[in-house]
Amino acid sequence: MTFSVSNAQDKFEFRENSGLTDFVVIELPNQSKSEIYDELILWVKRSYINSDEVIQTTIENEMIRFKGHYSDIIPFGRSVYSNGADYVVQIDIKDGKIKLDPLSFVISVAGRSADYLLTNQSTGKMFKKGKIKPMFKDVVAVETAVFNNMINTIKNPSKSDKDGW
Repeated sequence: MTFSVSNAQDKFEFRENSGLTDFVVIELPNQSKSEIYDELILWVKRSYINSDEVIQTTIENEMIRFKGHYSDIIPFGRSVYSNGADYVVQIDIKDGKIKLDPLSFVISVAGRSADYLLTNQSTGKMFKKGKIKPMFKDVVAVETAVFNNMINTIKNPSKSDKDGW
């Protein structure tokens, strides 16, 4: 696949006044939605163990929704840590482009789970006087890195993905 990111937004960013970028559109010039769909299904299958369980739903040539897990430890405040996060992402497909849209980012801490997707709608509990609470700074860094890494792997599949080696 040949990718270019649209000039609207090329990566996920977090801004304290508006939260995480809601979605990113990646331009795929001269590719039909059926070609894009097939390539994305292949990308999910190569990127995730148990890919058939990861894919939650598809609408052929229109949309793929899948779940994943970030397995590294996430610092959460001064002395509390999470053993990763579960996320759900939807990719909408049109001729010549895709829209990558994170739907959830669930972190479990001390036996309790909560969705910490840092969109504008969910950021209220993470702020105090217009600033991100210190305990959430690492969540911001991890979440933006997870979704930006996803963009990079979609845009730049490894040679082994392309060549079959």
